[in-house]
Amino acid sequence: MRLVTQLENQGCLRACLAMIAGVEYADVPEHCGWSYNDALGWLRQRGIESKPMLTNATPREGSVYIVCSPSLNLMTSLHAMVWDCRLPQSVLLDPNSGREGKKAYPSPEYLMRINQWRLDYEVLLPAASVQS
Repeated sequence: MRLVTQLENQGCLRACLAMIAGVEYADVPEHCGWSYNDALGWLRQRGIESKPMLTNATPREGSVYIVCSPSLNLMTSLHAMVWDCRLPQSVLLDPNSGREGKKAYPSPEYLMRINQWRLDYEVLLPAASVQS
């Protein structure tokens, strides 16, 4: 899965959808970034299913999640990211990565250490192929 950078301050969920669907940020309708119902419906139209989690349980190896944590950039806001726990190793994809002047979460280990996150949805994707 490749990182997609959000283009607006409130564009994190929209960027997460682009990452999960394998499309560009502009290919995700703007309204899908405001509501999980719209977002998950948009994924479902593309044959990608998900299931609600709403927990801070330890992620399962082999799964992909939309994870929510306090924003590092906007006070009192939440921030959506993709946590890809498929092999070969767990990766946290923060849509703020690479945005000039914006802070981004560095790793899954950092999230686990601060213990301020929630698995919102498990996205049902096939296992990642291991590149040799």
